[in-house]
Amino acid sequence: MLSHQNFYLMTRIFTLFFILIVTGAFAQTPRITAVDPLNNTVTIKNYGSSGDISSYRFCSLFGYKNLDQTTIVSGNADLTLDTDEEVTLLIDASGSGSLSTLNANGADLGLYLPTGSFGSASAMVDFVQWKTSGNGREGVANTKGIWTSGEFISGDGPYEFSGGETDFGLSFWAQVPLTPRIIAVNPTDNTVTIKNFGTAGDISQYRFCSLIKYKDLDQATIVSGNADLTLDPLEEVTLLIDATGSGGLTSLNANGADLGLYLPTGSFGSASAMLDFVQWKTSGNGREGVANTKGIWTSGDFVAGDGSYEFSGTKEDFGVSFWSLATVTSTEREIDEEEILFFPNIISVGETLNFNERITAINVYDLKGKLIFTGNDANFNTAALTSGVYLIYSDKQTQKLVVK
Repeated sequence: MLSHQNFYLMTRIFTLFFILIVTGAFAQTPRITAVDPLNNTVTIKNYGSSGDISSYRFCSLFGYKNLDQTTIVSGNADLTLDTDEEVTLLIDASGSGSLSTLNANGADLGLYLPTGSFGSASAMVDFVQWKTSGNGREGVANTKGIWTSGEFISGDGPYEFSGGETDFGLSFWAQVPLTPRIIAVNPTDNTVTIKNFGTAGDISQYRFCSLIKYKDLDQATIVSGNADLTLDPLEEVTLLIDATGSGGLTSLNANGADLGLYLPTGSFGSASAMLDFVQWKTSGNGREGVANTKGIWTSGDFVAGDGSYEFSGTKEDFGVSFWSLATVTSTEREIDEEEILFFPNIISVGETLNFNERITAINVYDLKGKLIFTGNDANFNTAALTSGVYLIYSDKQTQKLVVK
């Protein structure tokens, strides 16, 4: 017969054994680190031991979905995460589960263990809500002590978490600031594409710097994208750097140069004012030293080769390893002389375009859709045009013309 002391010891041993089993089963510690309700994406980071999070569950406005029923945007496809590894998931109608979208106008998002009631605080792992309070499982999060009822992130998304494994609550969440990044550069036709990885905002007063020459973005010519340079999250705009507008920067050097993107204010020599940087074909250009000081580019690095360059990373990624020559598709490689509408496609005002002899008629439009010229001559003099980008249509195809 067990003594009272032995019974107590055995009870303690059993309890500790049970705790080890449970914590061993869920040794990983997934947390929500980013939410973009406009694009229905959620980023999860594992702060614990390596483990499988595929059976963890989302709950938003009482709609539910297992993580393995979402679409993986980036990260490990089997949802097995190492310590500090992240995965970004798209919540959509694919897979099972009643949760198919996030409400950008106000909602909650809870992360749950693979088992347990959604109304149980012990099953909830993490929680966040935006734009309104009182959503979904706010009460469960309040009971668990990881969110205060009535609190929410203000403003439009996306939103990001700045805390650590043991940090919870509104004070560790904020809007992702307006985050424009350079994602493509074509020095041959002097175009640059900017993508906003953050909250919607106006980038018109942001600035370019190349080989110590400068230009505000609103002084460049818009090739495609929003004309007022107000970009939504993940929206892109392509700009032509030319002699229009003010600023000393009128072109990009295709033989080797740098390009920095800067905040609207601050010295061009200040790392705190620089947002992004890339250089091609040669090193030691322009503001390379500023980019090196900021930690977003390594001195001596450059993108090799002629042509157009493209960025393949995210808003957190910087450096030459995320840049390469733009991919040329097989269709582009197979274009022959008969398919060329005119040449050259970059020209100065007053120079003449030479059209393919097979072309019977052409129409020239500006980017606002205004018809500038129509005719059927083999040549077209650009003296009547101003600097900018035009679209030339024929019965065969459409081609872009850049007039400097």
